[in-house]
Amino acid sequence: MSNQRAAILELHRQGKRQCDIVSLLHVARSTVSKTILRFKELGYEGDRPGRGRKRTANTTRIQRIIKKRVDRNLKVCEMVGDDN
Repeated sequence: MSNQRAAILELHRQGKRQCDIVSLLHVARSTVSKTILRFKELGYEGDRPGRGRKRTANTTRIQRIIKKRVDRNLKVCEMVGDDN
């Protein structure tokens, strides 16, 4: 969690209004309201599930599958190109 998010939530817990938090931290009003809303929805200060970079083709098995599909597509494209 970012320090900014922690500061926003701490000031919110202390009973500060959103406009006061904006003035104190010099952040956008939307940042404050979204941070507080996210906390109320999730019940904790972290990110929503599913955030961050998704899995890449890092296993040998997945790399092999992708390579076969790419090779197969190239051969089909070559055949189509030969007819024209």
